[in-house]
Amino acid sequence: MDSFSKITVVLHGPVRSSAQRQMELGITEKAIATIREFLPGSHIILSTWRDQIVDKLDVDEIILSEDPGCNIIAFDANGCPFTENSNRQIVGIREGLKRVKTEYAVKLRTDNYLTGNGFIAQQQDFPVREPNFSFLKERVVVAHRYTKMMTDGYKISRHICDFFAYGRTQDLINMWDIELFEDYKLNPNLLGRPQYLGAPQRITSTEQKFTTRWISKFRPEISPMKTHFDMTDHDIWMKILLNNLIVQDAKNLGLGSIKRLDTLKYRVNEMSHIEWQWHYKKYCDKDYPASLIAVITKTFLFRWAKAPISRLKKRFSRKQHPLGQT
Repeated sequence: MDSFSKITVVLHGPVRSSAQRQMELGITEKAIATIREFLPGSHIILSTWRDQIVDKLDVDEIILSEDPGCNIIAFDANGCPFTENSNRQIVGIREGLKRVKTEYAVKLRTDNYLTGNGFIAQQQDFPVREPNFSFLKERVVVAHRYTKMMTDGYKISRHICDFFAYGRTQDLINMWDIELFEDYKLNPNLLGRPQYLGAPQRITSTEQKFTTRWISKFRPEISPMKTHFDMTDHDIWMKILLNNLIVQDAKNLGLGSIKRLDTLKYRVNEMSHIEWQWHYKKYCDKDYPASLIAVITKTFLFRWAKAPISRLKKRFSRKQHPLGQT
């Protein structure tokens, strides 16, 4: 069967555990097996680092990049750095997508796998778009998991899941061909308190940084986010989100992941597909039959009820992370 020969899957990331990132044994092999099962005939590109063991993996093409290493995002009060793998992710995705020759592509992390292929048909389901905010040629499907609207009882912006994406190859390149992040610099004069962009407020998340980088390519006037709860240009962001992406529930699009990430789990702070449809009606197609009652009863009521509890819990938490995270 060769029905998916016009799709390339870029599987990106490490293929074994490290001190910075723990992975379930055999998860990459599982990811590859599910791609073969649900996208038979598709081309699989593995984009990873030179020190990874890849010789026994059943992929069609392997890209081994130089490891850019962790990037420093903050320092604690003693001057010890906090790091994340943002640059590794950018390089893995970018270099993989550059080698794609098919019109459509899937971006999939090596600690996730497929449970179906519903995302292919879903990508064409919502045709109405506003030209002034349609920066991608077609919509890109992303997962609901970690596509967040709130944190700790407060509204947040530009927080899109980075586990999975499906769409036109050039659109994915436009989203992920972004500059690497520079290390945050330690100021010796500020030792004794945490140091990071936006301190002492909560630091922006990796997802918010990725999102801001790609949307600013199309709207340079978009303000950089200073903190996790920065709502500057939020309405513009919502118009970009609703005209360029489709947020789909992981179960329906066909995405699974390791237990730690628990892709199928629904959390009230995340944007479900029902909520996305409601915003689609507001921002794109006023005639779309989205149900206000459904989104209120399945999301908004729970979110409104949880918000004050989350704020209190955060306020009185005894285990505060130096960056404002728990």
